Amino acid sequence: MYFHNARAPCPQAWWKVWRSITRDRERIGMNQTPSHADVTLNTARGVAASLPHLLGFHPRESLICLWMRKGMLVVTQRADLPELAEPVLDDDAAKYVHAYLAAARNAAADEVVAVIVDGREAIVIAVLQALLDILAPMPVRLRSMLVVQGSQVRDVIREDGQWEWIDAKSRQYAGAAIGGREPALSRDRIASECDPAPDHIVAESHLGTLDAQSIIEATCALIDFIDEAGEGRHLADLGDRTLRDACSGRVGRDIVLWWAARAESSERHRLLEALMRCTRSTPLGAGGHVAAAASAVAWMCGDGVRANVALDRCLLDDPDNRMGDLLATAIATGIPPTSVSEWLGSVEWSVLCTWNHAGASGSFMDEQAS
Repeated sequence: MYFHNARAPCPQAWWKVWRSITRDRERIGMNQTPSHADVTLNTARGVAASLPHLLGFHPRESLICLWMRKGMLVVTQRADLPELAEPVLDDDAAKYVHAYLAAARNAAADEVVAVIVDGREAIVIAVLQALLDILAPMPVRLRSMLVVQGSQVRDVIREDGQWEWIDAKSRQYAGAAIGGREPALSRDRIASECDPAPDHIVAESHLGTLDAQSIIEATCALIDFIDEAGEGRHLADLGDRTLRDACSGRVGRDIVLWWAARAESSERHRLLEALMRCTRSTPLGAGGHVAAAASAVAWMCGDGVRANVALDRCLLDDPDNRMGDLLATAIATGIPPTSVSEWLGSVEWSVLCTWNHAGASGSFMDEQAS
């Protein structure tokens, strides 16, 4: 199957198209009030308004692809746009886009929405052209190609497309539809969420020290909680100390991931908040398993930024962590969060507990991951 779109501008038309884009952008006035009925991923403004909520932060100088299958979002991919300069601008843009698209080879999508958030004219044109060239032979339909500058967006694959305002109400509608926490102002605000807290902060939080006995006791409490849990009870109700100590061992980590894989979306988001706090309260060098749990739950929530941040902490504390290696592969190759959830939730509770209580040196999921 080949890329096809009769309205896609030919390579020679990009400068003409861009001049039209920049000219028309000057004509937009705030008196044009948009309709909010179409704030969905099917419109340019809907996609642009949704991006901060899909990513968890407001993107800047980014290339973003929304990989879709049968009209449903599979995974959202984002990367920083590089610094590109003449005379190798086009070649460098092509290499960058090749590497970017290779990371999504497991997305199993049938169409894609590409978004460039940048105001640097030469870079935007070079990346747009590289996307068109490289997507052409791929078995995926390019549904739209958006350029976002400030609070305006335009689908440049449509020669009759117009700049549209991404107004506050559109963002509110998108936030209500997608859910989750309020987007951070930038990725940098999220990057420190898994850094170990100073000792005095951990002490004041009453989480106490972490040792082998506390891990065993917390894991037993976790198993009892799940066995006895009734309607409306949430794993976060265990408290941060018990959850942290349980997740600091392979057995507790596996059980938490099993529960998360079978939980509703809102329950996963609440668990993610707790696991991020637990990771931060774990001393440096001891956070491999709890950070792996936070990364996996973040990926299942569709929060790629926090999945990567937690993964960095996991592999920093434990470079040989098997679950961390598995998650690194899943994230780097665009394995959909639904596939990760299906795998983690496929184990029967009795099998998980029998394996983990048998005194095996590893854990059931570690063995499956290997």
